[in-house]
Amino acid sequence: SMFLYSDNEEAGSLLIIVNITHTAPGSPSKTIRFLNVAFDSSGDSLLAGDHQGNIYVFDLKGNR
Repeated sequence: SMFLYSDNEEAGSLLIIVNITHTAPGSPSKTIRFLNVAFDSSGDSLLAGDHQGNIYVFDLKGNR
């Protein structure tokens, strides 16, 4: 899945592209699409939920 985030409110533009591949060890790879995504109010974190019920939190500012 790919997400694009652009922040044009500040003097320096911020553009974030997140490309996520989800695979499980020992099983054939398959595409898992995210059902919902949301940024926190600061835009530093991304929360995503997939169709399997998994929830992912990405710290975009800390690159974790």
